[in-house]
Parts: sequence; C-alpha cells; structure tokens
Amino acid sequence: SELIVLTIFEEKDLCRAILGENGDPNFLDQIIEKSRRSSYIKYENLGIDPKDHRIIFTFATTGCIGVINDWIANDYTERPETIISMIRRLASSGISGFIPNS
Repeated sequence: SELIVLTIFEEKDLCRAILGENGDPNFLDQIIEKSRRSSYIKYENLGIDPKDHRIIFTFATTGCIGVINDWIANDYTERPETIISMIRRLASSGISGFIPNS
C-alpha cells in the first residue's frame, strides 16, 4: 500500500482523472490485484493458513481502496505518510489501533 499511496500522490492530477468520479472505477482494483501474489507469500511466511489468504487479502485491499478513494475525493488533504500510517494501523490493529490507551 505504501508504494501505491506514494505513486498516487506523485501523480495527483493523472490519478484524479483516472480514479475520480469520471474515471475508471476498476483501475485501482487492477493495481491492487497485482500485489495479490506477494501478499499471499507474506501471509504464508507468517504461518497463516492458505485457505484464509483470499479473505484476508480481500478485506485488507477493499479497505485500502476505500481509504485511497476517500483521500483522492478530499483533494489529498492528508500527507501520503499519514494515509500510509493509517492504512498500516487499520490493517494490523483494526479500529482498536485508534482508541487511546488500548
């Protein structure tokens, strides 16, 4: 997700055109799909059962897509590093990663 966020930020205008309301809604899905294999390898290295890979990947990537689409729709108001940090926190801890003292 880090590379995707940084690339989108570096190519703001192009990405706004491609991913905005008049763009291709499947474009970001295609980019995310390219990371499927490397994600599955990471899951395997973590000892996650292969039968769970697809669901974990789907959950993580659809959330990531939602965050990125929101970021673009709100004219990149947050810095890319903030978006990367939030995606990582959500992926590793869910909403509990945002609750103070948890």
